[in-house]
Amino acid sequence: MVAFSTYITFAWYIVSALVFAEVYVWARDHEAGFGVINFGRANDRARLNERAIAFRTLFVLLGIVQSVIHLFSDRDKVPAPLRKVQIDPKVAPSITTADTPVAILKASVPGIVRRLAWTAVLFPVLGFLFYVLTPLRSIAWSISFDTLRFIYFIPMKQRNHYTGFTPIVPFFWAVLSETALLVLLWEFTNAAFSAYISQPPLRHDQPLTSDDKKAKAKDPNASLITGLKSKKEFARASAFYELLLITIKFPDRRNNIYAELDRAGGNSWTQISKLCLEQVQGITTRIDAYNGVGNPAPAPEPVIKTREAIAPPLKTDNIFATQPLPMGTPARTGEWAKSVAAKYGNSPGAEPAKDVLKYAGRRLLSDKQRDALSKQPAEVEKRAEGLFDALVKSPVGWPFRQSFERMVTGVVCGTPYSQVSVIVDAIDALTRLIVESLKEDVYGQVSGDVVAIVRTYLSTLKAIQTFVKDTKPHWTDVSFSEKKRIEVGEVNAVVDALRDGLGAVLGAFGEYLPAMGLSSAEIRAIKGSVAEGQSQKKIESAPGKEKAVENGRTKERRREMEQVR
Repeated sequence: MVAFSTYITFAWYIVSALVFAEVYVWARDHEAGFGVINFGRANDRARLNERAIAFRTLFVLLGIVQSVIHLFSDRDKVPAPLRKVQIDPKVAPSITTADTPVAILKASVPGIVRRLAWTAVLFPVLGFLFYVLTPLRSIAWSISFDTLRFIYFIPMKQRNHYTGFTPIVPFFWAVLSETALLVLLWEFTNAAFSAYISQPPLRHDQPLTSDDKKAKAKDPNASLITGLKSKKEFARASAFYELLLITIKFPDRRNNIYAELDRAGGNSWTQISKLCLEQVQGITTRIDAYNGVGNPAPAPEPVIKTREAIAPPLKTDNIFATQPLPMGTPARTGEWAKSVAAKYGNSPGAEPAKDVLKYAGRRLLSDKQRDALSKQPAEVEKRAEGLFDALVKSPVGWPFRQSFERMVTGVVCGTPYSQVSVIVDAIDALTRLIVESLKEDVYGQVSGDVVAIVRTYLSTLKAIQTFVKDTKPHWTDVSFSEKKRIEVGEVNAVVDALRDGLGAVLGAFGEYLPAMGLSSAEIRAIKGSVAEGQSQKKIESAPGKEKAVENGRTKERRREMEQVR
């Protein structure tokens, strides 16, 4: 099912292209020849101007093409780091934010110029050919004629008489130049908006909710909780980003979360921790839904026992129907013969033509020839599958492929838009609140929820690892390899956040966890996952060193084998 925002994207691009085309036409003088009606001389009838119709139609087509490029290349993605927290056991955690808007815009200039060059050169040529060689020309002409003929009293004999594009060179140059300007405007606007929207939710180096002057009552945490509950994706993402900043850079606001006990709906810690855990628990919910765990089979309907009938059922025949003819009469005998012929002629075994063909095949064909004929459907099916695989592997089949990374990311991080930023920020923020509560939670309300949060982290981590390991790729993923199971970037960011969270809680509450209710098996599982994550980070941080060590071990084995020989 296509999301409503997809239709909105198409609508805005098409409307903006039409407005841009109209502004260009209004800015040109009448001699440019872009008016919809060509009035000609004083004694001539009004005629449609196909140059104007084609010009506007091409810009509508440009809006559709740009919408498809925008959606397929994911231009809505904000250029912000997935993990905003840099965790190092030797130093305190720090925040990594996006670059400044000017730096992001400078980095995006080469991509903008490259896309501008391709679009400005290819679209005027391919778009004009598409307009001329497809029914789009007749459709645009018919709609324009039916709309304007009553306004300008255009005679019906002009309905099928196209006026052409002459002079073609000024028309083509106008399409090319205005296409380049419009694409440049689109690309630069999108890049600038993404650059500014990726900045931290701060104002005067303070969280946005701390400077909420519009609120009637000064209650920053209430505004923060409202943002965390928001149904709008941008508002919710900004709220979790702000919560992460509060837990690391603003100790006064963090202490306020622990200290607020009197609030409608529960204290601030309870509401914030619940909202963060909902983001984590949503992962296992989506995985279970994908695997069909949450949809049990319907219970069979109960069998109702009925008593045997003590009398024959009432007759429902038509009492006004004519009585059957007595047996022996010519009419009755004809009806009986007709029914017998129909019965045996329509039976499954009544296939005389098929029996004749089988008999002829046994007499005229050898066993090898009959086997070849029987295998032909399988060979044809195999050949069709090969052609379909070749089509999927070709560039034409690219839009129809569903890669393993896209499928797994959609399940773990949500659809239709990935919520990886919100999930990771929720995990990191909740982890920092738990760790800092050892020093700042005066009332001790966090300690009662630590075990449940750790178990949620651990179960979610195991669910993600099992899902990535056991999930079969989609049949259209022709380039799948087992190596791609560990190359799912957004899912790996969630896994790293869960592992770092377990490691931080284990380091802070290690000696208290058994007394708090965590079993020794769970503690061993936490230690194992943390150790696995640390080993993977060492391998990723020093790939050349690992390769050198492996090469040294190989050379040492070769020396040993030479000595043995």
